[in-house]
Amino acid sequence: MLEPAGRSTPPTDVVRGQFTLPLAYGSALLLHLLFLKSLVYRLALPDLAVVLVSAAAFAGLFLPTVVLQAAFAQHAGRRDGATPWLARLDRLIWGASAFAVAIGAAIAWAPGLRDALHWPLIAAALASPVIGVGSALSRVVHGALLGLERERWFAALTIAEPALRIGMALALSPWCGAANAALIALAVAPVLTLIVGRMLLPRQDTAGAAGPARRPLEFQPRTWLTLALAGSLSFVDVVFANLRLPVDDAARYAGLSAIARFPELIAAPLALALLARTRLRVFTRDPALPDLWRALGRVALWLGAAVAFTHLVGRDIVRILLHTETFGGVASLLPVLVLGHALIAVTQTLLFFGIANGSVGMPLVPLALLVSYVLLLLERGTTLAGCAWTTVVIGALAVSFTALVVVVPPWLGERSRGPRKPSS
Repeated sequence: MLEPAGRSTPPTDVVRGQFTLPLAYGSALLLHLLFLKSLVYRLALPDLAVVLVSAAAFAGLFLPTVVLQAAFAQHAGRRDGATPWLARLDRLIWGASAFAVAIGAAIAWAPGLRDALHWPLIAAALASPVIGVGSALSRVVHGALLGLERERWFAALTIAEPALRIGMALALSPWCGAANAALIALAVAPVLTLIVGRMLLPRQDTAGAAGPARRPLEFQPRTWLTLALAGSLSFVDVVFANLRLPVDDAARYAGLSAIARFPELIAAPLALALLARTRLRVFTRDPALPDLWRALGRVALWLGAAVAFTHLVGRDIVRILLHTETFGGVASLLPVLVLGHALIAVTQTLLFFGIANGSVGMPLVPLALLVSYVLLLLERGTTLAGCAWTTVVIGALAVSFTALVVVVPPWLGERSRGPRKPSS
């Protein structure tokens, strides 16, 4: 699904600096929680629901853009000078930006559509596509900086985005209201870090004289379909809750869900490193399953600790980050949501391995899971508890089904080939 351009030389590793990614993501997570806390204390529940759902509706772009981040990091890390990745990056930026603005304008000037999405604020309609596309493009540019071994700039921009978001939301509140200020900040902050990141990249490609341009990673249509469907698993419950639950309950669910998504950030650096190592094994024709076992072991260790910690101090987390008076009655659901997102994070790790290893039938995995998710929510998603436990059920199904499709075929293939003979 990610086809190599050739097998003469192994690809450059897309992950540089073992501690850069976890430190940057961890710092960004803390700032994200601080931003959430500021929203909870400054917005009424109906406005909080609008802001969080507008942001969560495009949170599913996180998984596809991490893969894109890896791809452009590998483009930038090539040493043959023959990959015209900068021109492709610029076309992607301009095309995606125009698409986001067009979709936002269409939603904003279609009152019936805004009402159906429960976005009464016109700023939500305008900002939501820009939030998703801007965040996606900024991650791609940051990935290119990572490939050029500019880890400090990568970390600085990753941390600067949520810091700018907080500052802009506070500064704009007196002028346009807290809810509109938060939406504007969510849309503008990633665009600013995107512009700065692009300025730090070379102005143009360095033309190589060795031969025609080659692409170290080639995205096929089924890859894009897999990523799009898998990304939707991360946010479909928030959108569904906003459409089916009362406004106050929808806001409570969105607030808890915004906290409970941190396992996906914990697993992201490990999954990104697994993608790079698996691609290297594909080029060298070495077994890739040992790397998967090690990655899953680390993911399970970290996520197990995260679930246990949330179970022990879940009420304290709600008290610190959210209003106890407003969210105290649903604090017991936070460990349930964390468990569900932890299982989804394990699923994403397996999907990264399957994408890099070229597993057959990959789009069918997230498609079947998404259909199952919607059907379960239609049946059980009429209460906060029903939505939360449905996330756990679909997470368990996702791990089982994805492992069956992604792990079993290469495992059987390695057993049928037997041990490799040493080359003479």
